[in-house]
Amino acid sequence: MAVSTANISTRVSLRWPPEPAYETTDTASLSVGGWYVDLRIHRESGKVEWAMAGQRVVESASPSIVVFTHAIDSLQLFDTADIGTFKKLSNGDDLETGKMIRHDLPGAPVCEYEELWRSLDIPKTVPKGHGYAWVLESEEMLPNISMLKQGYEGVKVVKTFLGRVPGHYIALRQTQWYQEKQVDGKPVLTKAGGAVSGRREIWDATTGQNAAVKYAVGAECDNLPSLVAAGESLQFSGEGEGPWRSPGRVIIVDGTRFLVRAFEELPITINGE
Repeated sequence: MAVSTANISTRVSLRWPPEPAYETTDTASLSVGGWYVDLRIHRESGKVEWAMAGQRVVESASPSIVVFTHAIDSLQLFDTADIGTFKKLSNGDDLETGKMIRHDLPGAPVCEYEELWRSLDIPKTVPKGHGYAWVLESEEMLPNISMLKQGYEGVKVVKTFLGRVPGHYIALRQTQWYQEKQVDGKPVLTKAGGAVSGRREIWDATTGQNAAVKYAVGAECDNLPSLVAAGESLQFSGEGEGPWRSPGRVIIVDGTRFLVRAFEELPITINGE
């Protein structure tokens, strides 16, 4: 039986050495296969501190090095891939180290960081139809910059990522376009994006009950697909059937075409069977 790649983790702390570690966010990072969806909510303000989604590429197994691309990014770091080195600690937590932009300092310098991550339990027993884990990306893409000679001002797409593992669901949406900026005195087209809207929903995965919206933020949050709104089933129409099971295939959720980026039916026991 194949080992599941589905994971949901929360960040315990962030540290910029030599400063002490701290945590001001409620962060959940969900991943299945080679894709992830990550939503970080500032606890005090209730607003998005950082939201991103994209590919999760394992560059090395030993040491564990993972590259994260940014197809959605509230900080607009679309051309930047995060590279994290992970070390498993004795208590089961994962220590991630690397370098990234520090936005709270003047000039946003690149600094060394340490993030401590803790995996949340995915139950071994769930109700029938609740053992799915997947990541979806809306099909519409910005055209390749090399194909745009003029008229880029009117090119916009609404990019959406949806991710689910048993007991957890994250949805992110961002309008994206191209803009011109000066680089070394020359005009260059770059990808830009608006504010990210997000939803994070949770439920008791062992029973399929007590579903709740933990966060709904941003102007588009109420227009994002919601598993809670799906009712008692906690499923989208056709979920787990046919094309849902085949990465690269197109499925429809709430009238929007999505590419299946990753799908697993977890090796778990069904309640009552």
